[in-house]
Amino acid sequence: MREEYVSERMGELLKHIYVPETIARTIMDSLNADLTQFERKRQEQIAALKQRLTALRTRMEQLYEDKPDGKITEEFWTRKQSEYADQERSIETALASLSTLITSDRVLTVQRTF
Repeated sequence: MREEYVSERMGELLKHIYVPETIARTIMDSLNADLTQFERKRQEQIAALKQRLTALRTRMEQLYEDKPDGKITEEFWTRKQSEYADQERSIETALASLSTLITSDRVLTVQRTF
């Protein structure tokens, strides 16, 4: 089945759908509230991850200082250094995934659709 045909048929079906203004307004209000709540949660998650990353890097620095001082063994240093590096990459990946924010432009697109 050709894409043009499917698009044309879908367009015909959608032409007859009517969403009352009060319902559309309720949906838009809900989307705006969700957007605000999502952004607040995203900022909280970013702050928590940055705090964890700072604490982890502090531990890594301490580990580097303890090794030459002879406070830890080579085996312990290697194991912890690898563990901390994995955690650091994981946190940085999580931070990168949170860098994409949902803007009000997306809500405006929905609003225009209604």
